[in-house]
Amino acid sequence: MTAAPLSHRRAWRSGIVQQVSPARVVDLGPGYLQPELMPAGLLAEAYQNALVEFGSAALAYGDDRGAAPLRAAVAGRGDQDNVLVTAGSSHALYLLATMLAKPGDVVLVEQFGYDLGQRLLRDAGLRVVPVSMDAHGVDPSAFEDAARAHRGRIAFACMTPTFHNPTGVVVPERRRRELLAVADRFGVLIVEDDAYADLVLDGEVQDMHPHDESIQRGLMLEIDVSEWGASEAVLFSGSKPLWFL
Repeated sequence: MTAAPLSHRRAWRSGIVQQVSPARVVDLGPGYLQPELMPAGLLAEAYQNALVEFGSAALAYGDDRGAAPLRAAVAGRGDQDNVLVTAGSSHALYLLATMLAKPGDVVLVEQFGYDLGQRLLRDAGLRVVPVSMDAHGVDPSAFEDAARAHRGRIAFACMTPTFHNPTGVVVPERRRRELLAVADRFGVLIVEDDAYADLVLDGEVQDMHPHDESIQRGLMLEIDVSEWGASEAVLFSGSKPLWFL
């Protein structure tokens, strides 16, 4: 593949980027795209357009909730007043761990999941409890058992039902409804990590919250990615904006 003029490898070295793989090695661990696939030219054009439109305001401290135009664009999936833009997944998880929980609280997580995210939760003093999975995602019976065993001490549950990390599983709608039913019975807030939903190549994939009724009832909190380019794992390694919905 021939790189676009700005998507070159000349500066792809230690001291500039976070991690450099040995020659002829494709490292899937850090979730990097090939340099040639990173849209440096498109981003340069977007920055130029933003500076022309917003002038010096584009360089100032932004609104604490995130730039209003971005939140307005996201609001198609919810109320703009309920949208909070964060500086990446670690920032989002830190807010969850410190605002929705207190040290000693339990967080239910998938048996397999984002290791750094779970470490962040533990560093905040939370007790991370894995829930068994099968070929279709989290096992509803195991989820119910964990919810019952830790009732009254659960801050929230974290799930990635769409293109799960690391298995790639897309949880079927029936399973999603079963998990939501368990969460409803035990009063467990589900935090959906929806970072990879836009990776679908064929057909459509539903969100964890059918028809948004779960968000409206306070049963769901979605961590999503910004419409202009997804997360650091989807568009390019250094892009960080995510949102809460």
